[in-house]
Amino acid sequence: MLPTRVFPLLSPSEPCPVCGASGPRPLHVYAVNHNKPRATSQLNVALLGCPRCGIVYSFPRPSDADLTAYYSRSDGWDDRITEDETEALRRVHKLRSKHAADFDRLAAVVELPEAADGVRPRALDFGCGIGGWLSALRDRGWETFGIEPGRRAAAITAREHELLEMPPGDASLDLVVLHHTLEHLPDPAGTLADLTASLRPGGAIWISVPSLETLAEHRDLDYMASDKHVFTFTTASLRSLLALAGVELLASSLEPGWPDEIPNPKRLICVGVRRGAPLPLPAEPLEPALAALAAYAAGCPEPAPRLPPSRLRRLVRRIRGQSPEAGL
Repeated sequence: MLPTRVFPLLSPSEPCPVCGASGPRPLHVYAVNHNKPRATSQLNVALLGCPRCGIVYSFPRPSDADLTAYYSRSDGWDDRITEDETEALRRVHKLRSKHAADFDRLAAVVELPEAADGVRPRALDFGCGIGGWLSALRDRGWETFGIEPGRRAAAITAREHELLEMPPGDASLDLVVLHHTLEHLPDPAGTLADLTASLRPGGAIWISVPSLETLAEHRDLDYMASDKHVFTFTTASLRSLLALAGVELLASSLEPGWPDEIPNPKRLICVGVRRGAPLPLPAEPLEPALAALAAYAAGCPEPAPRLPPSRLRRLVRRIRGQSPEAGL
């Protein structure tokens, strides 16, 4: 009989945190990586999938307080940002070049406004880090805004761009960027609703997230979902998430018609535009996630967790029925 404490992983009763549908489907249970900084003390993580919208997420999910504490503590993300001005500028320049290529991909998918007659297009990067995407946009004449909770990262961004506390919500933006931010958010649907309200009709949204769809290729399940990467995505689940916010997904880096190849198989990029009212959800949106997990399971098994030598010796003695003094 399974221990009672495991039942919440296998028999979730709460509705889908994105669309509110009942009966999320248990997909996988695995031990989290204890060699990395953790947001919670949870020993195991279950992946649940919603048949209605296709979203896949970690369960139990960390609380808002857990995530706030993780991102603000000494081994969290922000403290890995350098405060050295020369090094910070070097990193911003490197990211500016990288995201200049992303801007070209975006412009190949959707028509973007250009600066003219003193009027500049407006962009918001939600979770902007040190401002690499914003710098690439500013180089093209855009007016740039960022939202960044990390103290050090925000201080670097504020040198060149205006920081906001929250999305403006006034349909004044031409572009919203979420670059490897959406997977960290406790309420991605609510955040997207706020950001969509900040976009003008026809405004564009760029989303880059870890790719569950290519899990069998890169095999990094711990990167796809953990107690920090709360949600994990396929093109279908992003299409659903955007549709609930009234955004039409125009292109995905994993579908035909994308401008070029994305060399990192862990990366999924989608581009959408604001249409207005919520849109219909795609049919069978959970199927790509199920196929990805099945293909992953068909490959080589996950490595067994490493135990400290002392625990390993005690375990072997217990199996053999030997006393602690008997040795191995």
